[in-house]
Amino acid sequence: MREVTLWSIVNIKTKTRKHHHIQDGWTSALIPRPISKEFTNQKAWTKLGENEVWQNQAGHLLENGHIVRIGEPLRR
Repeated sequence: MREVTLWSIVNIKTKTRKHHHIQDGWTSALIPRPISKEFTNQKAWTKLGENEVWQNQAGHLLENGHIVRIGEPLRR
């Protein structure tokens, strides 16, 4: 079982959440970290739509590939 952070983009106006990706380890950062410094295009992640914000949630990646979410999202 591995600790992971589940990243989603939330539209405040429509109150919808769209899963974006999973990151190794837990974090309470405001935006996801780049996979590698070589990927400079990930700076665009800081530029979301007018009504969009990042949301992250702690979880566990199980050996069978399933994700178990832990509690409420870390940032709203």
